[in-house]
Amino acid sequence: MSSLLSAVSRMLAMDFERGGRRHGVGTERVEGKRFESEDSRALEMRLREHYEVNGQTAWALLTKTERFRVHIVTKLQEADVRRMRMIPAQSIESVLSQISATTRGHIMPRGGALLPVSG
Repeated sequence: MSSLLSAVSRMLAMDFERGGRRHGVGTERVEGKRFESEDSRALEMRLREHYEVNGQTAWALLTKTERFRVHIVTKLQEADVRRMRMIPAQSIESVLSQISATTRGHIMPRGGALLPVSG
């Protein structure tokens, strides 16, 4: 789980307001290409042929979002969130209203800054 948080936090590290300018998940030229891959295997093959700095972060995120449903409350554009294979949400309450009471999972406020410890 900590690797998922690490991947998500790195990809969303620029999801903040600074100097009056909205930041997103990186430049369209770089991030857009990473998430255009069909799946994490295709991205892995592309990175093996043409390595990009931090491309492994996009790959790590895709390997997690292919295995788990990741709902995220963020200011990022819906299209950007979906391209990363995550499910955009307006609030935690909206997510909880859509899932079964018996669904297992984690709610992590400020997930990118959280380091979970299990055991």
